[in-house]
Amino acid sequence: MKNIYIIIVSFLSQLSYGQFAIVHDVDGFVNVRKKANLKSEITGKVLHNEIVYLTDEDLTDTNWKYAFYETSSKEEITGYIHSSRLKILSDFLKIDFFKTEDNVVVFTDDNEKIKIEIAIQSFNSQKNINYFSSKDGYYYAYKNKTVWGTDGNLPDRSYKFVKVKIKGKHAQVPQSLLENLFQPASIQKTDDFTFIEINYDKKNDVLYISSLNSDGAGSYVVLFVFEKGHFKEIKTIIPY
Repeated sequence: MKNIYIIIVSFLSQLSYGQFAIVHDVDGFVNVRKKANLKSEITGKVLHNEIVYLTDEDLTDTNWKYAFYETSSKEEITGYIHSSRLKILSDFLKIDFFKTEDNVVVFTDDNEKIKIEIAIQSFNSQKNINYFSSKDGYYYAYKNKTVWGTDGNLPDRSYKFVKVKIKGKHAQVPQSLLENLFQPASIQKTDDFTFIEINYDKKNDVLYISSLNSDGAGSYVVLFVFEKGHFKEIKTIIPY
């Protein structure tokens, strides 16, 4: 049992190395290339200010990052982007953990007048079984949306809410966007800080909440974005 626990922890630690970044290019877009060099084939383009997910590729040339991007039409673009065209979200101001109370995780920054509350709740799958779609015992959708956080089994916890207060403005993620995000990470002990990170772009007044949720084959990363005190968007990705 101890060896299994070590393997799981090691696996999750590897997943946490992935990170989100913003494309920043004065030309209005960046080229994504098949290989890590400027002469390589272009696999796609990503517009300025769009968010991509960077995986932990072992590159000799650290000037390139391997990126994943999904368009609004669900087209997937993968390949290498030059580091000079990226702003890593974790480089922005980090908002510190404050406390956990009654399954509500609180992060605050008094200087920037920011407060984030993330609430986790138990989920009764049997009570909600009619909302699930399944095939051969594999549960793949909830209310006709992709199930995140499981490997085909039924979940037992979900988000209750994700709320923010920024400089007096209140906002939260719409419940309809949370209802199929299962097995969210929660902070109960020191090691759990690895899985939730909150960063604030002071210049553009954008708050980013990133969380590595679930474990094993059900692992996924979710990113909540708030801009100028309002909820903007959500991104979910399998980090491997």
